[in-house]
Amino acid sequence: MMEQYTGIKFTTKRVAGSFAPCPFLEELNTWVYVLGELGLAPVHPEGAYGNHSCRLSCTSFIITCSGMVPSRDVRQENYCELSYQEEEEIFLVKGQREPSSESFLHSLIYRNFKDVSAIMHGHSSLMNTFSRQLGLMETEKEFPYGTKELAYAAMQVLRLQTPFILMKNHGFVATGATIGQTAETVLEQYAGLVELLRNSAAVE
Repeated sequence: MMEQYTGIKFTTKRVAGSFAPCPFLEELNTWVYVLGELGLAPVHPEGAYGNHSCRLSCTSFIITCSGMVPSRDVRQENYCELSYQEEEEIFLVKGQREPSSESFLHSLIYRNFKDVSAIMHGHSSLMNTFSRQLGLMETEKEFPYGTKELAYAAMQVLRLQTPFILMKNHGFVATGATIGQTAETVLEQYAGLVELLRNSAAVE
């Protein structure tokens, strides 16, 4: 069951109302929209269940904003640029709105996996239900959304060198060296789910 959203669970400081043009934003936005339309980042009246990002540098990244509704056209207000100040435990924000509630998850992955340049986090209850049949790795315990505990649990599984994992009773995390590679990983897992369901229906 999806945990009720109550807002972000970390501290932010807005240092600018906008961010510099990002050459990868259009590609990222395309996949944000597609995953929403596929139901892998389910859209609801106040936004979408899911968050996606791409690396800018060793210390900063672009991420979807909290409560953003995916749009076919790029809207800069749907994104913000983040950098995490570990000593102060605060996110510096460039953009008009608050960043995604899972920003700590994205930040932790980028800081620990230098070869990762894009992250896609979505939700599919069917993937969680059939995780064993699909051969997907999953965190052992369930943690509340947007917490450091959830982020660290995900990172421990990602350390096993798998680009796609499930967070127990929560959702999936896909990583890759490029936005396209990360999206392809998500689609491959989605295709595997569809095939599994098709075969199950055939047997019945």
